[in-house]
Amino acid sequence: MRANQPHEHANGHQVLGRERAGQSGTGMPQFEPMKDANSKVTGETIVAAGANHSGAGGSGDFWWGDNQDGSMTGSGSSNPMSSTTARLVTGVNGGAILSIADTHACASEGGSSVLCWGTQNSYALGTIPGSTFHTNTFPQASVVGVATGTNHTRAIVKTGGINTVRCWGENTMGQLGNAQNVPSFTETPVNLAPD
Repeated sequence: MRANQPHEHANGHQVLGRERAGQSGTGMPQFEPMKDANSKVTGETIVAAGANHSGAGGSGDFWWGDNQDGSMTGSGSSNPMSSTTARLVTGVNGGAILSIADTHACASEGGSSVLCWGTQNSYALGTIPGSTFHTNTFPQASVVGVATGTNHTRAIVKTGGINTVRCWGENTMGQLGNAQNVPSFTETPVNLAPD
C-alpha cells in the first residue's frame, strides 16, 4: 500500500492506511496490517470504509472515525465529532449488506428495504432534504447489493429471478442511468439481464 492511500479493511478486521479522524479504530497512525484493531466489533460479517470513517455490520452496525457533519451516528448528531472506538449506529439493527460514502451510509438485512442515514445531499438518502434517516422499500423484492456514491445510492434488487439496479440521488453526470441529468429521491430502475 502506498503511504498516501486511505485506510482499507480486509478479512479478520485488518486495518491499513492513514489515521486522521480515527478511521482505523486504533487511535494511532497505521500503515501495516493490524488484526482485530477494534475489539468491540466482533462477529460482524461485513466492513466498509468512507474517506475518513469506517463501519462494520452484521449483528449491529457500528461506525468510527470522522462524524463532523453528523453523517455516521444515524441520528444526525455531530456529537461526538469523531471517535477512535466503535459506536453503534442509532436506529439500525445490523445488516448483511453495508456501504459507506463520505456523507452517508446505507445498509440492508437482505430483505426488501435499504436503510440510509447521514447528511442529505441531493437526495442520496432517498427522501426529501431535511431528513437524516430514511428507509427505502422495494415491495415483493429482495435487496442483494447496495453501493453508495458521493451524493447518490444504488441498490440491486431481485424480483422473480431478475436483478435490477435502482438508483437515487444526484444525477448531474448521469449517475442514475436514466438518460436524464435531474436528481431524484425516487428510485430509478436500470434493467439487468436475468441470472
